[in-house]
Amino acid sequence: MSEKELSFDWASCELSGYRKGFINIKIDFTSNILSWKDSNHWYNNFVRGLPKSQMQPLYNAIESFVIEYRDKSVTEIDEPVPFVWLVQIGEKDQVIELQGHDLDSDLWKNLVTEIEKVAQREFEL
Repeated sequence: MSEKELSFDWASCELSGYRKGFINIKIDFTSNILSWKDSNHWYNNFVRGLPKSQMQPLYNAIESFVIEYRDKSVTEIDEPVPFVWLVQIGEKDQVIELQGHDLDSDLWKNLVTEIEKVAQREFEL
């Protein structure tokens, strides 16, 4: 699959931390619906329909993130890490899943910024 062929109908982004809980968002780009689930603050859970104009920058950020990270090799770690991220994208019969722990990368920060803009919530534990 080349970079030009990357397309997806839905995405899921999760940030979890040891003994800190998790935040999970699911985005349906076909119907423009975003759902947010926070294990620590159940009262912040919501489902929101959004205009396509607000969803497009998030789609672009997820696409850039996946293109950059999907060919990286998995790095072994010697000690536990406090936070782990998981990004999934999918279309009918195909799912791409990426996971890591590098919260300092510019691509991760850009993705988090776009998530926060659309959701109007902080994507941090």
